[in-house]
Amino acid sequence: RALGALERGLQDTPFLVGGSLTIADIAVYAYGHRAEDCGFSLADYPAVSAWIDRVGGTIGSGYPVHPYSIDPHSGG
Repeated sequence: RALGALERGLQDTPFLVGGSLTIADIAVYAYGHRAEDCGFSLADYPAVSAWIDRVGGTIGSGYPVHPYSIDPHSGG
């Protein structure tokens, strides 16, 4: 349901709160860009996929991202 809500919300706007990146995008991106790692296919959510690419391109790389299976902060 969350991906569906994101898809509807991103149909007509490049970011969650309008035309520019906000803390809302960064907060949702933190987990949203890992959806496929958790078994959620983004194939049916083109607006979400484009948003993930847009946010990722805006914030850039250079921060550690671990798969959930080996994430040292996952508590597992």
